[in-house]
Amino acid sequence: MSNKLDNIVVVGGGTAGWMTALMVKTRIPGAKVTVIESAEVGILGAGEGTTPMFLNFLQYVGISLEDVIKNTKATFKNGLKFTNWDVNNDYYYHEFAPRIDTLNSNKMFHSLQNFGKHQIFYWLNLFNGIPKSKFDFMSMVTDYGSVPFIHAPGKNVNTSILSEYEMVGNIGVHFNASLMAVFLKKIAVERGVVWVEGKVVNVLSKDNGDIKSLVLENSDVISLDFVFDCSGLHRLLVGNHYKTEWVSSSDFLQCDSALPFFTPTDEKLPPYTECIAMKYGWMWRIPLQDRYGCGYVFDSKHITEEEAAKEIETYLGFEPTYPRKNKGAFKFDPGYYKETWVNNCIAIGLSSGFMEPLEATNIGVALINLSDSLSDLSALTRRSDYDKKYFNNQVFKLNSEIAEFLYLHYITQKTDTIFWEQFRNLDKSPKKIQPIIKSLSTSIPSVVPFSKWDAFNYSSFYQIVVGNGILNQELVKEAVTDNKFTESITFDFYKFRAFLDQEAKKCVSHKTLITELGGFKTNDLF
Repeated sequence: MSNKLDNIVVVGGGTAGWMTALMVKTRIPGAKVTVIESAEVGILGAGEGTTPMFLNFLQYVGISLEDVIKNTKATFKNGLKFTNWDVNNDYYYHEFAPRIDTLNSNKMFHSLQNFGKHQIFYWLNLFNGIPKSKFDFMSMVTDYGSVPFIHAPGKNVNTSILSEYEMVGNIGVHFNASLMAVFLKKIAVERGVVWVEGKVVNVLSKDNGDIKSLVLENSDVISLDFVFDCSGLHRLLVGNHYKTEWVSSSDFLQCDSALPFFTPTDEKLPPYTECIAMKYGWMWRIPLQDRYGCGYVFDSKHITEEEAAKEIETYLGFEPTYPRKNKGAFKFDPGYYKETWVNNCIAIGLSSGFMEPLEATNIGVALINLSDSLSDLSALTRRSDYDKKYFNNQVFKLNSEIAEFLYLHYITQKTDTIFWEQFRNLDKSPKKIQPIIKSLSTSIPSVVPFSKWDAFNYSSFYQIVVGNGILNQELVKEAVTDNKFTESITFDFYKFRAFLDQEAKKCVSHKTLITELGGFKTNDLF
């Protein structure tokens, strides 16, 4: 049986809702696409971080990065900076990958970056006492306060400013979520997406369980062929209507609350999201053009909202601006739905699940799920049990891998509070990752165990275990010594690092490029 895709509804605005509307309209230009958005459901706008997947979205729907910079107070993101996650109160980066093709001209790259089955470049960094903040090319770029763009005038006949630069690394962006929603909404409406202001109060279904129409608070009835649930933490359809099974990760991901706040901007414009280890969780710090969007993610079993606010103010040395009334935190149960495609409804974004803000995976997951769902329109019209099962299994695998990777971040040597100590008990840890954690003190992990994960590659795992200080460095030194690396390889190592440093110093400063792209000006939308 073939079902129509003529009338598609998106429940919920925000970044997820308007991204969905734009992608659907781009993929199915002849369809009527309607977004139902309630004015009662606010957007925090504290600052949102993305992965390189977001730039793929912009390219797909035909939105320039320059316009994003101008209209959403956006900044670039090379990756994340982890501060105080080891016992030395040091910092390290988990950054996005360099553009490998730009380094291929250097013959040393292959011999060092991909030597054997281990990450030899990391071994030699540890063996030679290289600071973790300078471990690789993107770390160097980030530590210089730069972004991976090298000025190359005349490289492209395009008139855009970015066309004058060669992009030598992958990036994401930070943006004000409220401004991004307004920005995407404006573009979507201009392209024919219908906007309806209203609150969904009832769902009317067909005999087979498909959603036939949605009833709004003002009694309007919105009919549909297919619906995307982008209702955020309200989870109106896949959760509240279909009662899909929830898979909680709270057994091993302990944080369940987040207290957002703003701090003033300063002369610096760091090209990263900073993740600062606190007593009972961690704090995010996202640089926007006009402020920092921040928040304390904590475990409410060990600390109250009032105590969290006090810890924030002690750390900062002043009282920041709290956008929620009475400094209110929002609560969440880390986890995801077992099925995100039910009947003629797919949940996208927070409505499908939410682990926690660490690694800023939510928008990336939303875009992956959107891309997968729209890649084969015949599957959306068939809606066979096989199609839905395949899609749901892929989403489930992705979510479970993210949860496991996030858990790894909390395996540290910190013992200053019960919050950090509890992660030493591996009884509740994900079974898939237990063997790796147990082996870190007695062996050096190879590529093989990490190949079981598709969501994150081997280098990502290595950056975390090295950065948190849980990899046995003595074993690394023994391995380097036992392998008896030739003098030429050692020479190549230092020569290659000098080459990377030279290239990193060519990259433009973050603040300079944002200024060139029209940042730090009055928003064009208002």
